[in-house]
Amino acid sequence: MPNQQASDILTTPTQDHAKDKSSLIAAAVAATNVGSLSGACLPFIVSATVNGLGLSQTEAGLLAGFEVAAVGISTMLIAPMMKHLSRAYLACWAGILAATLNILSCFTVEFIPLLLLRLASGVAAGFVSAASKATVADANNPNRFFAYMLGFGAILIAILMQAIPFAIEAMEHRGLFLVMALTTLVSIPLFLWLPSAPTLKLQKTHTEKEKIEIFPASLLMAASAIIAISLSGVWAFTSQLGVTSGLDLKIVGTVFAISSLCGVSASFLAATTGLRFGRMPPLIMGLTAMGLGGFLVTVHGISGFMFSTALIIFTIGWYFHYPYVIGAAAELDRYGRLPPLTYGVFVLMTSIGPMIGGLLVENFGFITLGWLCLLGATAATLLMYPITQRLQKQS
Repeated sequence: MPNQQASDILTTPTQDHAKDKSSLIAAAVAATNVGSLSGACLPFIVSATVNGLGLSQTEAGLLAGFEVAAVGISTMLIAPMMKHLSRAYLACWAGILAATLNILSCFTVEFIPLLLLRLASGVAAGFVSAASKATVADANNPNRFFAYMLGFGAILIAILMQAIPFAIEAMEHRGLFLVMALTTLVSIPLFLWLPSAPTLKLQKTHTEKEKIEIFPASLLMAASAIIAISLSGVWAFTSQLGVTSGLDLKIVGTVFAISSLCGVSASFLAATTGLRFGRMPPLIMGLTAMGLGGFLVTVHGISGFMFSTALIIFTIGWYFHYPYVIGAAAELDRYGRLPPLTYGVFVLMTSIGPMIGGLLVENFGFITLGWLCLLGATAATLLMYPITQRLQKQS
């Protein structure tokens, strides 16, 4: 990636030491990964605490679900203050707290104390996530910046997912929490490359409205919530659906890996495409792919090949369209409050989607998940349309 001063890709220069484009993206990716660890490790948290601590499935589910929900809620709660907070300092201190809580979790065996530690860890991770998402608003091209964050972050998370099973096999639940702690500690030095407080200078040099406009912000958060429920409602059952289609569980894992690689490619494609064709066409393409792919994976009697193809389409759709959602949030609020708020809603709703999906499957069958995804993608597209029109007029 070409060497480029941070002032060239931020909306305003900062008073920090010089940062090039690569280091700024590396810092944002590191912070995003720490913020998303709880969600990425959710299946491992459940299995590791059931096997290592003897928790019931219900207790383990509550432990993981509450932690993910805490990430989303804390991201939303801190978002209105991002106008004044240093992204670098917030991420560093919250990262230190998250790492400490993960280490303490290694030595905790009782359910209630562990639940409290995981809740607190989720809150700290949410603050780190808010710092990374607020940085998107500082970029001259928020869509491209977030697409890079999403793509590189997915690669690192995929690598981490390969290491965690070995840690759990060696040290049970302690291995999982230790990996989470070490990942956070290694990332903290990179957080220093996040902007200190460019938004303070933004107030003096830019004319953007200080208050968030309620109507477009509400539409954006509603769209993000619907996308999260539609996505996670299907994703939570894809392993089971793959086996139902006739694939071996190991083959399903391989399909997941291939679809993730395709998703990363789609994220980089979004970064390359940018706003060359406007914002709405890529949103329509991505959401349509997600909706159709999500519907097809739930069709009864689908072959293993068709399931694999549909899952890849589903994943590509998600990775391709969501940078444009967060990019729109950054364009609507250059003070960095709306991007973490929008993403916080997304994370919170991903903890609810599987519950809704489970109720639908239990009462009406898997195909209702497909309809949920298809209708959700349609609704999100309609909600995003007036937002893109407003941004087009502003530009």
